[in-house]
Amino acid sequence: MQIVFNGEFIEHDQAKIGIFEPAVLYGLGCFSTLRLHVGKPRFFDEHWKRFSQNAAEIGLTLKLDPEQIRAQIIELADKNEVTEGSIRFSCHERHEGVDFTIFVTQPRRVDPPATYRVTLSDCPHPGASPLSGVKHNNYALFRAAHLQARAAEWDECLLVNALGEVVEGGISNFFWVDEDQCLFTPPLSSGALPGVIRGKVLELFPAIRELAPQAEQLKQASEIFITNSSFEIKPVHELNGRPLAAPGEITAKVINAFQEAFPDCRPPFIFQ
Repeated sequence: MQIVFNGEFIEHDQAKIGIFEPAVLYGLGCFSTLRLHVGKPRFFDEHWKRFSQNAAEIGLTLKLDPEQIRAQIIELADKNEVTEGSIRFSCHERHEGVDFTIFVTQPRRVDPPATYRVTLSDCPHPGASPLSGVKHNNYALFRAAHLQARAAEWDECLLVNALGEVVEGGISNFFWVDEDQCLFTPPLSSGALPGVIRGKVLELFPAIRELAPQAEQLKQASEIFITNSSFEIKPVHELNGRPLAAPGEITAKVINAFQEAFPDCRPPFIFQ
């Protein structure tokens, strides 16, 4: 598999980084993962904006042309013969300068389900911090939580902070509907990552309220859906063994509006 490493197309096993670099010792770096659709990056501008801001927040200086990066992604997808898949670009600090890498791979799940089973994770969410809005390379906690959920045959998990608030998923943001049919999503102040698809849903539905539910409150939700740049929006049909409408009326409205605003070439899940 080829990658782009510091502007050059090379085989992935040719990329090298020293063991004493700050990136290895302290995880100093950040990344973004986005969807490759018909050979092109989807929502590239939004991802690049967040990535650039994240790099600046952790003190990394990037001197990169986003249009050149976009072109390299398209070329890399062609070289790796991937038209539908996942893109990851990342940067990490060296003692001198910053490395920048692009991967383009097949999707994580080739045939994902239309609706998801979700559990509440035993891994505690770290809560709000100066880095909670940064998609940084210290990602072990979220990866561990997600992998534990997948090993137990759940599709995703949701993490709870020290205040008992359900904040976000291992790889996703989430939205929930209460008994009064009001739609909510946790605010960034709770520690949630500002996901690109989360932001798109909020743009389409500005009346959505930002509130992080307590775990027991979420268990009473009438609808839940999760968002992620790879699968975009997935209704949740089960939370900790409790069945949910998937999609419910409000979730279907959100999905249909999203597909109308941001069409793609997949056979759409149009929910009635």
